[in-house]
Amino acid sequence: MYNKYLFFNIITVISILCLKSVRAQCLDVKSCDALGYTEISCPNGGIKCPFGNTWSCNSTCDEAYKYTCSEEGYIGTVGTPCNGKYVYCSCADGYDLDGCQQLFTGAKGNLFYCRGEVTGVKTADMNFYISLVTLGPNGPYTDDDYGRGYKFCDNLSGYQAGSSSLGIVYKNKDALNSLLTKYGDGKLQTTYWTGSGYTGHSEFFNMSNNTTDYVRTTDGSKQFYVLSILTSW
Repeated sequence: MYNKYLFFNIITVISILCLKSVRAQCLDVKSCDALGYTEISCPNGGIKCPFGNTWSCNSTCDEAYKYTCSEEGYIGTVGTPCNGKYVYCSCADGYDLDGCQQLFTGAKGNLFYCRGEVTGVKTADMNFYISLVTLGPNGPYTDDDYGRGYKFCDNLSGYQAGSSSLGIVYKNKDALNSLLTKYGDGKLQTTYWTGSGYTGHSEFFNMSNNTTDYVRTTDGSKQFYVLSILTSW
């Protein structure tokens, strides 16, 4: 009987010592990172580490937190993360701030873009874009001076609009004027040089009434402009 009680007491003492050892081990763990408190902050809520400044965030993040800021085009992070993702990233030159996507170059609907910036406009029934920039009125011009010299983007150069192209512009001028006002430096001009003519004269297109007329190249009194267009991209 004595041996039975002695054995029971020994087991009890061992159990108490084990519990104290486990409890002491738990109390010694004061690493927030080891306990899962790894976030600097929690925009969507969370629990702060009881003995530190880091957080354990809620698992659900706002849908705006969608960038890891680690792919090509990223150079850093902006703000605090939620579950390792950010709303914004620092982007390299030539990349859009919305996810550091490379800025778009090319045709998209009625707009032509150069690295994310609109440089040309058209309507649905036009097969060419017109430049946003008004060229002139310092003529006379040559194709190389202006029409071909204006770049819609890098090596995508336009050329001078002739009377047939200007006639198409005339038919779409109301819609084009709206686009030019929104994205460019104003509406279409009244008179454009077509780059054509005959000896000693230049041909001009009148955008107000869809007509052409000829003026001596030595006549400096007539103000006119050149319209650059882009036909392939």
